[in-house]
Amino acid sequence: MHPEVTRISKHVLTAHTIHNDPGRVLAGLSGEDLANSRDNLIFTNSGLNSSMGATKNEKGEVVEIPEYIKLHPELPEQTKINMMQQYRAAK
Repeated sequence: MHPEVTRISKHVLTAHTIHNDPGRVLAGLSGEDLANSRDNLIFTNSGLNSSMGATKNEKGEVVEIPEYIKLHPELPEQTKINMMQQYRAAK
């Protein structure tokens, strides 16, 4: 990574998604613990993370990675592949 790029950690699955997951609720697991677990955090650069923001669909709902990729066909193919690998690993 370029020395001038600031590295930050990012959630793969949003806290909103984890909080509303019926399986998490039934299992009695802490949404906060799951959201901040190692498996759900990745390092990214701050520019990329801020450019993603909280992307919303036409219904105003925050989208997950697969839908984000569909909404942004201009992303490089390798970026899409990497994003999906991280997303599936966190599931």
